[in-house]
Parts: sequence; C-alpha cells; structure tokens
Amino acid sequence: MKRRSNATTECTFACPAPDRSGSRWIFDRIEERQNDMTEAFADFDNRELQLGEDGTPFATLTALRDQIAAENSYIGWTNRQGGHWVVAGWDEAWGIYRDPETFRIKDAQLPPFTLPSGRPLMLAGYDGETHKNYRRLVQSWFNPPQVATMSDALREGARSLIEAFAARGRADLGAELAWLVPFHAVARILGVDWRDSDLFSPWIRAMAQGAGSAVAGTQEQLDAMQAWFADYVQDKRKNPTDDVMSDLICNGKVEGRPLTHQELQDYFTILLLGTVENTSLLLSGASWILAKNPELQERLRSDLALLPAAVDEFLRFLSPGHGQARIPTQNVQIAGQEVKAGQKILIYAPLINRDPRKFDHPDDFVPDRTPNPHLALSNGPHRCLGANLIRVEVVAVLTELLTALPDFALDPESPVGWHQGGPSHGLRSVPVVF
Repeated sequence: MKRRSNATTECTFACPAPDRSGSRWIFDRIEERQNDMTEAFADFDNRELQLGEDGTPFATLTALRDQIAAENSYIGWTNRQGGHWVVAGWDEAWGIYRDPETFRIKDAQLPPFTLPSGRPLMLAGYDGETHKNYRRLVQSWFNPPQVATMSDALREGARSLIEAFAARGRADLGAELAWLVPFHAVARILGVDWRDSDLFSPWIRAMAQGAGSAVAGTQEQLDAMQAWFADYVQDKRKNPTDDVMSDLICNGKVEGRPLTHQELQDYFTILLLGTVENTSLLLSGASWILAKNPELQERLRSDLALLPAAVDEFLRFLSPGHGQARIPTQNVQIAGQEVKAGQKILIYAPLINRDPRKFDHPDDFVPDRTPNPHLALSNGPHRCLGANLIRVEVVAVLTELLTALPDFALDPESPVGWHQGGPSHGLRSVPVVF
C-alpha cells in the first residue's frame, strides 16, 4: 500500500522481498536506496539531549534532523540503552505503527517506566486481543462527547489558578498552572479531589523516571502508592461514584471475569500517568512558545477559534512524548536497512514530526497548519487513549490564560527548566512576567 511519494523518494509498505530469505521488506526506498547506516545516532540517547542557550534541546534536534535529511537516512543505530534502532522519518514511523502484527509493543519501552507491579504498562504494554480487551473497557469514557463535559471544570480550574498569581505580575506557568490543571481531569477520571495532586505528584514522577534510574526515594513512593490504592479500592466498592475507576472497580470484566486487584492498579497507574505527565509538559511548552512570540499570542487572543488547530501544532512542534518503541517479530527492512527480529526500535516523535519530507517549514510554528498529520500521539491500535481529552484540556487552559493575561513574556531573570530522563521530555518551569 503506497503511503506517499515525492520527487526523490517513494515508500512502499509490506512489499515482499523474495531475494531476502527470512526477511520482510516493510519499507524500501525504491529510489536512492540507503545501504550505509548513518552514524548520526551512534551516541544518541533520548534521555540525555544537549540543551541550547534557550534551555531546550530543540537546536540539538534540528541539527540532528538536518544531518539525517542530508544523508537521506531516516533510521540509525545507537549504542545507548543497550543498543537499539532510532526511526526518525514520518513514512517509516507510519508504516510501523500501522503493522502491529509485525511490530510488537510488549517489552519494547525505551526507557521503561518504573511500575510497582513490574508488569507491562496497561494498554501501552500489551499487543493484540489482550490490548483490545483492556482498551475496550475504558474507550467510551474518552470519546469526544464524554471529554467535552470536562471543559467547564477545566476552565474553572485554570481560572482559579491564574487568579492566584495574576496580581503578582510574574509566575511560573509550568509549576503554577501547567502541572496543576491536569489534576482537575484526574479528579473526574478517578473520582478524587484535585487537591490530591500533592499526594499524586511524587508518585507520577517516581514512575516516569524510568527503570534503573536509581533516583532516591523512588521505591518508597511506589510503596506508598500501592498502600493508598488498596484503601481507595475498598472505598470505591462501598461508595462508587460516576467515574472511570469506579466503573472498572465495580463493573470491569475481561474475558468474562472481574478485573484482579493488580489489573485495577495497572489501570490506575496509566490513567494517572497519561492524564498528567505529557499533558502538563505540553501545556508548559505551549506557554513557552506563546511567551516568546507576542504576535502569535495576540493572533490567538483575538481569534480563540484557532486554538483547536493550534493544539495540533503544539503537539507536532513540542512532541513531549518521545514516541513508542517496537520489536519486530521477524527480520524486516526499513528504508533499505535490515533490522533483525528482536531488536528494539524507538520511533522518535520529536524528529518524525520535523521530517521535511512530510512537513513544509517544519521548524516554524504555524498555528493553522493544515493538514497536520503529526504522530505525537502515536497511531494505529495504540494511538493515545486520551487524545481527545488532551485537546479539550489545552484549549480550556489557553483560553483562560490568553483571556486573563493581556500579555506575558519570558522572565529575563529566571531561566526555564527542562525535564528529561524518562519516556517524556519538556519544560517543567516557564517563568514569565506580565
């Protein structure tokens, strides 16, 4: 199935290679076939990106993207994290995402989350029918009409947070707004008080650090989370509320049996992580982009109807989730490069979403970019469950931010704070003045 072609390259999907016994050609660039592996990724580690003068790694990523584009080589091997392939091209990523039979997700996370159970990450760590069965239990809670009902509460929550610092003339939009607003969504999903963010925050950060990080206190936080969750389940069985976790606890069944306590805890961890981590990093990054660009700020402020399209551009431009990893079940070829069965592949969203073969002016922020086929939320059967919720959250928060603050700019006396080390990266701290 042909996905896209341009003047210099053409990609085919699932093209058999009869002359390569035991190998399947998933992507073969027909013209200018890439036979020599690029060295661009030899020492690449998505957890340790070099930061530039602006406090972000975007200049580093742009230089890397330019190198692989010049070499026309959108896949390369890195020796870091045990050795794995890095895919940096949109076409290649699309084909992998759309072929879950060849590319499994189980055991592929790079770097892995630290979960108290030691089991795969719920939904994001399962393949095939198991994944479908687990996802089916929660899918309806995240459809567009359902998440739209959260908009008013999210706007109210953002408004109250902004009012708390508006009179100061300065704030950290990462710590005081972007990190806290998603807990209003957590409150709806888990049936808890959003102020429990003080309790949940260290648990989220402990899980998101990644296995083997040796961060002090990680295991203590995970133990505390498990103890809290045991009491939480007992309470929900006695006093169910209208929320996702109550429904799972009281009604959830898979393959005809009730969910086990461990399965319920796995749902809790993914709902908590998925609702807060990437969304907060996306909101912080969006605040940073707006604070640097008064013209963009004013354009969106004067036409809030542009915000839904701008959310997709924020996702493309920032790509806070690194993307997903996969493991091929058989030998394959990707863009002419042979990849052996069992080798890990990181589908690296921050580069995929700047692929000049797919996006015109990929380093420019274009709020009304159309079409905008970014892969910041993955694709295929593992596309982000909360994709609709993310859009509602960002539109709600930015509507309040742009309305409440007539202008805001980066604080020249306080640098931004970049977070990396786990499966996501982005700005945690965005000091501004207004």
